Amino acid sequence: MNLREERITRKQWEQARQRGALVDVSQEADQVGLSCHCEMSVPLYRSLFWKYPSARERDTLAVGDLLHDLQRQIDSSPQPRRAMYHILPPLPTWWMAPRYRLKLWVLSGGERTESVVILSEQEDLERLFAGLPPWIPASLLVRLLQSILRLGTLCYRSERLLVRSLYATVGELLLRSPLQAEINLHLDQWQPAFIPREFSREEYRVVVLRSLLGQLDLTAAVAEQMGAEILLPVSGVLQLMANYVGFVPPCEEVLRPEDKGRFH
Repeated sequence: MNLREERITRKQWEQARQRGALVDVSQEADQVGLSCHCEMSVPLYRSLFWKYPSARERDTLAVGDLLHDLQRQIDSSPQPRRAMYHILPPLPTWWMAPRYRLKLWVLSGGERTESVVILSEQEDLERLFAGLPPWIPASLLVRLLQSILRLGTLCYRSERLLVRSLYATVGELLLRSPLQAEINLHLDQWQPAFIPREFSREEYRVVVLRSLLGQLDLTAAVAEQMGAEILLPVSGVLQLMANYVGFVPPCEEVLRPEDKGRFH
């Protein structure tokens, strides 16, 4: 990195700090022997590292594990040290592609690491200045969208537009995520499970709808705790879907699994 590039980078980081676009994770860095000022973009932290209420195992990543890998790479790097490191998460989430990497910008003063900023693979510092609202944890979004896709394979023709509307509406949340590309990749490769033998199709349809209702309630509760405003007409669409469970007569034509792509 030449002096001009380093000067601009330092200025960008200072602007990001002043605008509240970065989360300080220096304490986690110090615990793994990386004694420097360490920060992470707010969108990335909220999407991938924040252990939100009800988070399960491998729903989120551990900051310490990532920084421990960074420390090992810095120690093994020849001088002068690199300005950026791309690191595969040591324990990726259950939905994350194995090849997904995070990028860590490092400023060094001689042999000492002065500052580290962690971004997602698609992020840059300029994007942090956009002033977007808080982000929903990625694992919650994945589960919610999977529930809608599963319902799409079970719905009747008369419900098709409702399910499409629901997917498009919830999909607005995905557009704000710094992990949008990674989540879309997972959903493209994911296939809804077959109807369990112990259920009829109609019984399983009710189970899936109830699961979707619960998943949406959980997402809304987490969003409220983190201060995110979800101005989406999802509850109204779900209420219509709940009414269909009791009042729509059986119909032979349902959405097939290969129709899944129509919701994107």
